[in-house]
Amino acid sequence: MVEPVELAAGADATQAAVGAAVAQPAGQAASSANGRAVTIRFKPEVDGQPFACGQSFAGIGKTHIAVVPADFRFFVQDLKLIDDQGQEVAVELDDRSPWQTTDVALLDFEDQTGECVGNMPTNDRITGRVPPGRYRGVVFTNGVPEALNHEDPAKYPAPLQASDLTWAWLTGFKFFLAELRAAEPGGAAVDDSHAPGIGLVHVGSRQCTKTDGTTRCARASRTQVSLRDFDPDAQVIVADIARVFDETDLTQDTQCHSADESCVSMFEQLGIDWASGQAVGTQHVYRAE
Repeated sequence: MVEPVELAAGADATQAAVGAAVAQPAGQAASSANGRAVTIRFKPEVDGQPFACGQSFAGIGKTHIAVVPADFRFFVQDLKLIDDQGQEVAVELDDRSPWQTTDVALLDFEDQTGECVGNMPTNDRITGRVPPGRYRGVVFTNGVPEALNHEDPAKYPAPLQASDLTWAWLTGFKFFLAELRAAEPGGAAVDDSHAPGIGLVHVGSRQCTKTDGTTRCARASRTQVSLRDFDPDAQVIVADIARVFDETDLTQDTQCHSADESCVSMFEQLGIDWASGQAVGTQHVYRAE
């Protein structure tokens, strides 16, 4: 069990309003301005090894092959710390462009080198403020708040303007992206002439309809993470991309865009039932370290 850590009070802070206004989640304190700054750090890995674009990793997936990373990004909403009474306390996110607004944050571990897509800048942390107290755990959701998920991304600030993180406007954002490619013995990605193996998952809501100005999705598809033994001052949250593909044959072209049954095993690893889109069971991607 991690020993709860005391977070002392700090100076007042005023959050700038940005993007469309979204109602505070139920149970959120009116303000954390009299609390202190907190930084939640993430550590990307590939089967326990530091994640790195352009590097080959052996023994990955159901068939235990060598792979190279191609993408690893995800959104986080509803970030909360767990106090020593077991209560979830909302983290008041900083307005920290281009990585987070007061509503949502983007974690980005690819740097556009090697086979990696996206762009060069990376981000491995979320910053915000919490009330004074003792904290010993963390919970969060991979997703974009529903009030922001189905409008034109161009109307919102970064990170919601990233064009490759959205589908059609009604479907909304890709909440979680992970991609690995089969590698040659020398470590480079297999070239196209060899029909490269690939494991790709883009998680987002499905079966979305708009009626009377309100969009509803039958399948929400949001990973819900709860790490009950986590010291926010001393530990990091490990995000291991290899765990997503533990039950996937990476010698094959297996691309999950949330819409077909190739997604089933990847969604299970993320703690989502693909058929219903509901968060169920236990996710296997995140852990505290």
